[in-house]
Amino acid sequence: MNPQLAADQAEDRAIAGYRDPVEMEFRREAADLIEKLGWSQGRSRQPTGEVCADEALIVVCKVAPLLLFDSLMQNLEQEIGQDLRAFNDTPDRTKEQVLAALRGTL
Repeated sequence: MNPQLAADQAEDRAIAGYRDPVEMEFRREAADLIEKLGWSQGRSRQPTGEVCADEALIVVCKVAPLLLFDSLMQNLEQEIGQDLRAFNDTPDRTKEQVLAALRGTL
């Protein structure tokens, strides 16, 4: 698929408030993984196993096509209004806010 077309479609869906059910399942799995392993800020993965939002999505999307992961990240970042890593690592950010963003309830 043409990257610009994919970006335009993602923007149209975000504007319309549409959330792809497959993407949402991966996002919920990433949130569940953070709850299981713990949440990390400033590092993708802590030596003790905690993971950031971006790393959790990478882990759960391992078996997904790259195009799905790219679309998922683009749609999520559109929803939160910034880069996921920057959102996760904002100094006053809480684990609950990150989980809500992943679950689409922020």
